[in-house]
Amino acid sequence: RGLGRYEEAARQFEAAIAKRPHWFLPYLHLGDLHLAAGRPYDATAVLREGVTLCGPHAALHATFGRALLVTGQPDAALTQGREAVRLAPDHPLALTYLGDALAAHGQRAE
Repeated sequence: RGLGRYEEAARQFEAAIAKRPHWFLPYLHLGDLHLAAGRPYDATAVLREGVTLCGPHAALHATFGRALLVTGQPDAALTQGREAVRLAPDHPLALTYLGDALAAHGQRAE
């Protein structure tokens, strides 16, 4: 039953992306959905597309960085985390995921 809800939600977010491909929010939510479902490579793909098409949004860059970190790409994750914090220095998600990326590099803070 849970998988059906995942698929239904994914279809809804994909429809929203198709309708408004330059709106960041459906990419963010679909990426989060994929991460929560244990599908980090799917998350990385959709978030990469969102970052490319939607312009700068701190939450989108932060979540993309998280997905990159989960898929074993710590250098790219750090780049996205830094961009997220540059865009919104006090954004809690950006700060958290940048911290995760820094930790993956053995660093504590910037």
